[in-house]
Amino acid sequence: MIKGIKPKRLSPSLVLLLIIATAFARQDLSGFNPAVGGWYQVSPQEIDFCKRYGGSEDAGINQDSRSSIPIALSQITLTLQAKRTSTLANGQRNDLYEVSYYIEPVSGEVDFEVQLLGEFTPPLDIPNGRGRAKSTEPGMGFYANYHTEVYSSAKIKFGNDFIEVPVISSGRSSVEQALADQKLAASVSSQEGTSPKGISVSGFDQCIEDFSCEYYFLFLPVGAEWRNQDVFNALAYQRMLFFKDISKFKSRKAGAVFAPISFASENCNLINIEENFQKREMHDRIQACADKYARSLGIGYERAVGLSGSESVEGAFNGYAYFTSKAAFARRGGPPHGDITSVVAHEWGHTYQLCDEYKYQTYSSQENEITCKNDWPTECPKADSCSGPHCYKELCRGNFPVFRDYSGPPLPSVCRMEAKYSVMGVGDGVCGFDKTGGYEALG
Repeated sequence: MIKGIKPKRLSPSLVLLLIIATAFARQDLSGFNPAVGGWYQVSPQEIDFCKRYGGSEDAGINQDSRSSIPIALSQITLTLQAKRTSTLANGQRNDLYEVSYYIEPVSGEVDFEVQLLGEFTPPLDIPNGRGRAKSTEPGMGFYANYHTEVYSSAKIKFGNDFIEVPVISSGRSSVEQALADQKLAASVSSQEGTSPKGISVSGFDQCIEDFSCEYYFLFLPVGAEWRNQDVFNALAYQRMLFFKDISKFKSRKAGAVFAPISFASENCNLINIEENFQKREMHDRIQACADKYARSLGIGYERAVGLSGSESVEGAFNGYAYFTSKAAFARRGGPPHGDITSVVAHEWGHTYQLCDEYKYQTYSSQENEITCKNDWPTECPKADSCSGPHCYKELCRGNFPVFRDYSGPPLPSVCRMEAKYSVMGVGDGVCGFDKTGGYEALG
């Protein structure tokens, strides 16, 4: 959260509304979106009409919204809206979220609660958005605040039921919004700039606007979990920010390009890629998709990654890559590990001939396959298990110190320890490429 805005007080006769959860008669709402065209005021006459003449028919719900059960129009008067306004100025993005609601039972009373929801973000309870609505005293409110988290829907719970509506982006179409995210997340330069979190970092300019970058890194959505382009862009941005800041690409014109979810699903067969997959087959699909997307843009690319929205599970790999290949696979993370920002940098490290530093048997077998450009950590034993201060459970944390610590805004699961370890190791202390050849291998 960056800063707050004092909530506006609405009079009972005026309700700002973007998506109407109720309708005046049963009808086919396919293709109808009352959000298009912007905000509008709901007159007292409309509210009175809805209360008086709703009848016993079920409420019509916008096609992008959902409810727990069919809701009879004669039972309740309920409206809910959610809007996101994104601004981009001097390299800094601020997302203003606005939520407005009105709930009035025809008789009696009902407890209610309003929340903002995101795919990979904990629910946000709207301040003062919890209460008891009565037929003589309806519940209503307006909330506005800036957030760095990405929210995709708003929900109002009432009794044992709920209505959920999508957050509408204001001022841009979904394609324009994705392009704005891409422009911000991908642009780099040799000048000092400002990150979306307001932290000064080097390497941001506008080379992605006219595709004048020297290096391009492609992010491709993998799996059926991705529903929101903004969410994918935000998580991909974090991973590129970390990788670029700890590598030689920090001082080079290197841009990240985030493929649209629609492109990956329609052109690349990446939706069911994790079902009964073989690693080589998955890798080949990701690289073929990267080749196709790069050709559509008329660019070459340095590296690509298929970023999966699926959660990590105990005992399963978080990512993999083949030595000297241009493509890699990475999961975004999730319980029990949390969001793992460093996986992309780790897997791309393999493509530059860096070997794993968390288990000697693994490092040794990889060195038999290719000459590792990084050394095995001298602080960790060459044994089946690791014990000592530089171990995570029974795994080695990796080489330390690193060539250059990550210096950008705080990111999940990286640089969380006083000692800074190589990303080719393991644990939340990873913070850069190490000095034993890891940093020099890239670029």
